[in-house]
Amino acid sequence: MAGLAATGAPACRRAPTGAGTEVKAISFEGNRAFKDGALANVLATRESGWLPWARKRYFNQRTFDADLVRLKAFYADRGYPDAQVTGVDIDFNEKRTEVSIAIHVSEGDPVLIESIQFNGLSGFAAGMHDAVSDVIPIKEGQPRDRVEINASRDRALFELRDRGYPNAHIELTEAPGSAPQRVRLTFAVTPGQSATFGAVSLKEPLVNVSDKVIFRSLSFKPGDVYRESQVLQSQRRLASLGLFEFAHVGPVPTKEGEPPHTASIPMVVTVTPAKTTRTQVGIGFGSEDGVRGSFMWRNLNFLRDARQFTTDAKYSRRLKSATVDFVEPYLGHSEVSGALGVGGAIFDEDTYTSTSYGGRASVTWRPQVGRGLYLEPVDHVVRFAYRNESLEYEIKPETLDDITQFDDLIALGFDPTTGSGSGRVGSLDLDIERTMLDNPLNMTRGHLLRLHVEHAATWLGGTYRYTEILGEGRIYFPIGSTVLANRVRVGALLASAPDLIPFSSRYFLGGSTSLRGWGRFQVAPLTEDGLPIGGEKVLELSTELRVPLRGSFGAVAFVDAGNVYSDNASISIEHLRVSVGPGIRWTSPVGIVRADLGIQLNPIPGLKLDGQPETRHWRIHFSIGHTF
Repeated sequence: MAGLAATGAPACRRAPTGAGTEVKAISFEGNRAFKDGALANVLATRESGWLPWARKRYFNQRTFDADLVRLKAFYADRGYPDAQVTGVDIDFNEKRTEVSIAIHVSEGDPVLIESIQFNGLSGFAAGMHDAVSDVIPIKEGQPRDRVEINASRDRALFELRDRGYPNAHIELTEAPGSAPQRVRLTFAVTPGQSATFGAVSLKEPLVNVSDKVIFRSLSFKPGDVYRESQVLQSQRRLASLGLFEFAHVGPVPTKEGEPPHTASIPMVVTVTPAKTTRTQVGIGFGSEDGVRGSFMWRNLNFLRDARQFTTDAKYSRRLKSATVDFVEPYLGHSEVSGALGVGGAIFDEDTYTSTSYGGRASVTWRPQVGRGLYLEPVDHVVRFAYRNESLEYEIKPETLDDITQFDDLIALGFDPTTGSGSGRVGSLDLDIERTMLDNPLNMTRGHLLRLHVEHAATWLGGTYRYTEILGEGRIYFPIGSTVLANRVRVGALLASAPDLIPFSSRYFLGGSTSLRGWGRFQVAPLTEDGLPIGGEKVLELSTELRVPLRGSFGAVAFVDAGNVYSDNASISIEHLRVSVGPGIRWTSPVGIVRADLGIQLNPIPGLKLDGQPETRHWRIHFSIGHTF
């Protein structure tokens, strides 16, 4: 085999070339520095998917020969120049229509980085040397990984440009170390002159969008110290408006032969307009909601100046809703926006139905803090809102058949003969969030913190009087390619009497996103007849171990714990309900599709479903999106 000869591998049986031999498996032997998945990503030869509808992959001799060369180059780039492919095992099925390939490698000893030196920063600016050297990913004693070395140069340049030196230059040199397989790296830094932002212009005039939308979205103004992070943040703000297919902010390019800009850097904004109206139709399925559908129409430039107008409708077995929202994106500052919304919703739960309609007005402050060249910014949200909604709710008819529950229903604000209740919520809400995640849609590292405070009172135009305090924290740890995801949520509804809290605001647990061993809203304080009636306090804990399997598939193992408590009970970890189980995840074109099997470890004594004692102590849930 030509490819094996090129890499020094011994001869082996030749697999047939052509589209008739399907690749069923590719494995590696002898690799320690890199996992099989990292090496498989280097190859153009791929395994066929294991699902019946997955794409079939076929063996091609010429492609495989080139793969072996690429594999050696991969090792050399990452500090293992002596790595060799020492053998390839080819295993056919009986009909020789399928093949499994095992690649044997000898990695050899790595070339290690003996020292890292920065020249040109000593005495230049206080703390500059430490700031630049701290951001680079390479460290002394690690293999000479050229990918990481180049990334280190980019990050060091970014740090300089983020401290007012837009024309900084770094030249990287490598020299032999004190022993074989050792190298010394030197970053020769030329910071250049410190500079400020200059005048800002548009490359092309705008047609349907006002120029002020562009200028108010910039996180810098002429005269500010030049910072690369503020340039990136400005691009993110422009992109988040949804008005542009392309948005770029950068220095005005100089003509050939002209010197670069120095003390003042003129900036230019380049945008490509996008369609300002969007229509989105969705359909899905969940084990709790059944078939669900949605329709949304949005105008992203309503009344010009990037104002948004949205109509949204949802329909499922449990939820029917329609809302209209208006967003004013600029209230005197690019980080402050306002919103008005009206709408209604009908909730159909297992034990009650609830109807709400009304409106909300809010003001949101959303500052972001950049985290460098390759990381998502830290996102902060502070939202203050006024809500006024009319509520009507009704216990399911079968509940009224039990006369022993009359006192419970009266205490909760229901008419014991009709099973209905109503009122109005007038409240002030405060929400505070901090998000620091690597990927908001598929989190592997970072955290999310939330605090919600709501105060409802008669002087705010309602009939209910209560205060809610609810906090939530999530944290994600990568363990190699595996992710450990954790969540804690704790909250309390404070009122002088239970009937001052709307029944639809009471806490319940259970379902596809909490205590997965139980069905939706099944974990809560019970009446004497075993009916879950919700509680005023909640504690919820979840841990998931998310493991990649093959391709776009992954598995999870989870533990959920939590409980809901009545007003006269204290939150206690001694009385938590616990469920455990496995799950499967598929990263589809529309998002994470998941299936979970939850098994109860300590069933709830006396719980009744549809008037009968619960005997099933497990649940299967299907849905879209991570649990948290």
